[in-house]
Amino acid sequence: MTKNAFSQKIRRRFGLQERLGVMFISLVLLTGLTIALIGHYMVNKVEVSLTRQLADNISQTVLREIEHSVYDPVQPLVSALAHGMFPKVQTERERLQLLPMLRTFMNSYAVMGGVHIGYANGDYLMLRKLSSEKEKQIYRAPPGSAYVLLYIERGKNGSQNDRVIFYDRNLTVLQQLSNKLKRNYDPRVQPWYQRATGKGQVETGPFIMTDTAHPAITFSERSQNGNAVVAIDIVLTQLSEFLGKIRPTPGARIGLFQADGILLANDHGITKNGDGQALLRTRDDLSPIIKMGLRQYERGERGLDLYSYADGRSWVLFLEELKLAAGIKNFIVLAIPRDEILDESEFFKRYVAYAALGILIVTAVASWLAVRFVFSPIRKLAKRAQSLKDFPLEKNEERVVSSVAEIDALSRGMEDMQENIQRLFSIIGTINAEKDFPQLLRSVLRDTMSVSGSDGSVISLLDEDGKAFDDAVVCWTDREGKFQYFLMNREQFEGVPLINDVIAGKGLCRERIARSDPRSRLNPLAVGFEAPGVAGLDLVCLPLNGRMGEKLGMLGFGRRIRSGGESFQPQQLALIEGLAKFVAIALDNRRLLKKQRMLLDAVIQIVAGAIDAKSPHTGGHCERVPILFQMMLQAACDERRGTFKDFALDDDGWEEARLAAWLHDWGKVTTPEFVMDKATKLETMYDRIHEIRTRFEVLKRDADISCLRAILGGNDAQTETRKLQAALRELDDDFAFVARCNHGEERLGDEDLERLRQIGSRTWERTLDKRLGVSRDELARMEDVGGLCLPATEKLLADKEEHLIERKEADAIAPDNPWGFKIETPQYLYNRGELHNLSIRAGTLTEEERHKINDHITQTILMLDRVPLPEHLRNVPEIAGAHHETMDGRGYPRRLVREEMSWSARMMAVADIFEALTASDRPYKSSKTLSEALRIMEEFKKKNHIDPDVYALFLSADIPRKYAEQYLKPEQNDMTEAVSFS
Repeated sequence: MTKNAFSQKIRRRFGLQERLGVMFISLVLLTGLTIALIGHYMVNKVEVSLTRQLADNISQTVLREIEHSVYDPVQPLVSALAHGMFPKVQTERERLQLLPMLRTFMNSYAVMGGVHIGYANGDYLMLRKLSSEKEKQIYRAPPGSAYVLLYIERGKNGSQNDRVIFYDRNLTVLQQLSNKLKRNYDPRVQPWYQRATGKGQVETGPFIMTDTAHPAITFSERSQNGNAVVAIDIVLTQLSEFLGKIRPTPGARIGLFQADGILLANDHGITKNGDGQALLRTRDDLSPIIKMGLRQYERGERGLDLYSYADGRSWVLFLEELKLAAGIKNFIVLAIPRDEILDESEFFKRYVAYAALGILIVTAVASWLAVRFVFSPIRKLAKRAQSLKDFPLEKNEERVVSSVAEIDALSRGMEDMQENIQRLFSIIGTINAEKDFPQLLRSVLRDTMSVSGSDGSVISLLDEDGKAFDDAVVCWTDREGKFQYFLMNREQFEGVPLINDVIAGKGLCRERIARSDPRSRLNPLAVGFEAPGVAGLDLVCLPLNGRMGEKLGMLGFGRRIRSGGESFQPQQLALIEGLAKFVAIALDNRRLLKKQRMLLDAVIQIVAGAIDAKSPHTGGHCERVPILFQMMLQAACDERRGTFKDFALDDDGWEEARLAAWLHDWGKVTTPEFVMDKATKLETMYDRIHEIRTRFEVLKRDADISCLRAILGGNDAQTETRKLQAALRELDDDFAFVARCNHGEERLGDEDLERLRQIGSRTWERTLDKRLGVSRDELARMEDVGGLCLPATEKLLADKEEHLIERKEADAIAPDNPWGFKIETPQYLYNRGELHNLSIRAGTLTEEERHKINDHITQTILMLDRVPLPEHLRNVPEIAGAHHETMDGRGYPRRLVREEMSWSARMMAVADIFEALTASDRPYKSSKTLSEALRIMEEFKKKNHIDPDVYALFLSADIPRKYAEQYLKPEQNDMTEAVSFS
């Protein structure tokens, strides 16, 4: 595409209104975007500065809080005790007198767990506060205990004398226990004692305290005289709780570490094992952001890091050492979410962004509305032109008013054009939608008159045979402009010669008739002269031909000629010719659609008739089910109360129901006749009871031969004759039993099946090769070579390998099929085993044959699924394919429940069952009387096999008796009154 062509295309697509609107809006957006970017840059700079300041203040506050509340009281206390009286006093009494001082310090600081004083001679004093019931239980403290004192005094020979003293809050002795320690405890070998070398305080741990099982660290210091070491425990459990309380924001994270990165405490508390005992935390227990801070600290980073990202959030990290005694280098990692530090800043940024966006939107909309207001008349005309291009079906009532004469004239011309286009679409819509054909012709006349500017019109169509015209429909406007219609028979055509000329095939004909013409007094021309001031009529008549040139009818128009009036102009005649072709095509489409529907109905009924003709035993089923089904549908439509008060079918609904009824057994074309018509258990293409009878005959001949041989061999003739007669009677009785089992009307019990197995186990001798003369498929199923070893002994009733017909992959329905079939497919396509078939307890069908019979429903659905049904017939597969479904979800093939089936599908199921019960042409059962059939259906209703509401309608509408009177044998109709539903 060249540059000029592209420019012309752009000019055609965008008008002046769009160009100006886009220009104004672009300027507004560009200005607003520039302001927004500058504001965003300035806000970000302020935000970084504010973040640094706030984060530094918060972190320093947290650092001071930890130092002031934990380390500041503990370290001076250790030093005070190490340089105070405890190292100097020698006796127990003197040492115990100093306990009130220790109590005061321990009550002031929650993180302090206990005070230890170890002496150079091995003496030991430990005071611990009992803060919880669990600690009291550990020491077995008496009620009211607040403190426990362990005092060990070591003799000159190294012996240990220990006492445990329990105090209340006032240091009143509650209980004293002597020598209760189970092990020798020497403070001089403890890490906190040995590491205190006299060069200042040392930190020991973390470790799990043996008495309380809490994690802790110890600060210890040796006295100046070297006579004692004083130590204080800091309980890490309480330290973690303390960190959790001083978190600056809800999402903040705090970790307290030793110099080597060992975790002392964090704000998440302690870790416990499965028994609830505290464990020392490791790095694996840390949150990702604290791990990140620890790694940065180990790399030598200190202070603030404003840009850390973890856990899907942005963080501010603070890394700093605590101000502790020389040699002790604990540090903290503090992480605070940026959004929690800068809540107000984020709100301000969002506010600015929303405000800027709002201003841009308001300004853009205002600019666009201003442009639209300026160019409103042009915009409306452009819209009108676009609607004309798209052939609108609805009239646009908006009137474009402009002070510019050219625009106003253009507006009127476009409105007239739109009205004509709408009338043309009205003709098409009327022809396609109107079901009443006389009303259709009147509508066509009215609309074509409006388009052509005529005062009268006439239309007549050929009859169904296409040989003669039907009566013509004539329309004239009266004095008030209203339409008047009347019929004109074939004889009246002779009064209007141009109509006869068109019928004779002369094409478009035109004639003017004056008031003085004698024909002006004949109908329908006389009606045209009834209006005042009419001097003559200008008549135009033309043929209606189909797309293949076949004659459909004729269409005529008339215009009244008054003084100063005009007859049809050439452009109007061209329009009339176009209208005639337009109407002819629409009518031809309607005629073709009608013939297609008739063809479809004929094909469907032919197929249904072929299915019935396929089996002489089920002939008429496909014809009788639609009768029953339509009787039920009509009864539902006639209901004015109850369940079916709102049930109604339009013409499309009746067509859908009728086709579904005729197609409900369409899949039976795939069902073999020998399965569909299987009258006995051994029947295939023929009844194999004849083969078994022949085997019995062979056994009877063998018995005769055995008897004769025995007599010839010298045995007693009378004895052998009696044996022969007994054997023959037994064989006759056994065959009669087998023949009786071959019928499916009687149900077989366990004793019957056992007798069949015993009879079948008898053997007979075959001397001919069984593979001779058989088909190629049957020969392939004979895997054994017994036919070569003759004579062969075989069982009287046999289930052989060649009786098993393998199922091909194409015959199986996958569990995840797209049609929603829930089918259990037997392993074999057929099992023709003789004993297998004779052992059917009821009926004549094996599991495989029952599946093949039911398969006609799935085939019906599959076949209908491939048919491109129109929208108004979309429910045909559902109605036709659900007549073997049950209301309890155990039916075939989709196992639908009642709520998943339409009313029509449920009615189809009732119609199909009732016809099958009363049919007198089934080979495997006798027909039921009306009362027997209704008793069975009543049981079906109780077992939730059929819909109770549909069955109630079936009875209340007296459908069984009405159907019986017309389609059942007289002896089947044993009910003369309507049946009530219970």
